[in-house]
Amino acid sequence: DITAKPSVQASLTSKHLDLRRLRERLEKDDSANQELVKAPEPTEAKLVFPDEPFDPVFLRSVNADVSVRVQELALPAKILRDLNVDLHLEDGRLEIERATAIGSAEGRLTGSLSLDAAADTYRLDTDISLRQIRLDIPGDETERMQQPPIDIDIDLQAVGATPHELASSADGAIQLVIGKGVMDSGVLDVVTADILLTLLNAFNPFSKTDPTTELQCGVALLSFENGVAKLEPMAFQSDKMTMLGKGRIDLGTEKLNFEWVTKPRKGVGISASMITNPYIRLGGTLSTPSVQLKEAEAVVSTGAAVATMGLSLVAKGMFDRVTAEKKVCKHALEEIAVRTADRQ
Repeated sequence: DITAKPSVQASLTSKHLDLRRLRERLEKDDSANQELVKAPEPTEAKLVFPDEPFDPVFLRSVNADVSVRVQELALPAKILRDLNVDLHLEDGRLEIERATAIGSAEGRLTGSLSLDAAADTYRLDTDISLRQIRLDIPGDETERMQQPPIDIDIDLQAVGATPHELASSADGAIQLVIGKGVMDSGVLDVVTADILLTLLNAFNPFSKTDPTTELQCGVALLSFENGVAKLEPMAFQSDKMTMLGKGRIDLGTEKLNFEWVTKPRKGVGISASMITNPYIRLGGTLSTPSVQLKEAEAVVSTGAAVATMGLSLVAKGMFDRVTAEKKVCKHALEEIAVRTADRQ
């Protein structure tokens, strides 16, 4: 019955699938179209998660079962191996029942996703795991396997009729664990985002003279409850510096409030008074974030110390906790285990 809703069953199997030329063609067409379109007038900052309703007509117009098996997938930035995706779409409910892939540096992705758009209010559920991935940063000259391995776990649920409503109702967690590795300090030269550059420079204020940064570990947990994301704990440690942080994002208002403190590790020839800005506060909103720096003032007390009168009570408490002896990442992981158990 060709008047009924189409039902599609499809299977794609390929030994090698190259999408790089497709992107080149799309970019060429897009650049040609941009020449004909007048640039929009500047407007006030909008929400990062817009409050316009979805148009799920494409999800409701067809039912489908699709499986994808690609031994090697060539993308513009990287090559993936053993890509497997199983997709089921029925009456507006999209389920990616299984997705797996292996990266060029043996990083692995596994996950599932569902988006139920059968009614006016949509439900999103994600469960994604990335293991031992390594960032492909332009200009990084370190060997890929020497770079820090990264584990990411994403477990989020949300309900809403718009992206803003979905974000405002989010529950779950995003967990980040970074292992030991070496980063090319020269990559700072290609970072154009002021906030990211400020954080990287705070973590390694000697990047201009040190050719590499030896990262010992990194741990962070972003917990979501009713649309409020809390960052705690957050700990990063290199061979020279330790950084602790905490904060929150209200995804309803998109307001930010984060604090980071940095301190040199003992025995590496760096004193606390050498660090110009040990305290970083990130405020504003997701669309218009702002960085606040506070300087530490050296004082004489039993040899050397740093006055922290200018820091907030929270930041001062973190500053006092940052020492070379404490295993900040181990303690952060232990705290995450407790928080995960409480959430379950």
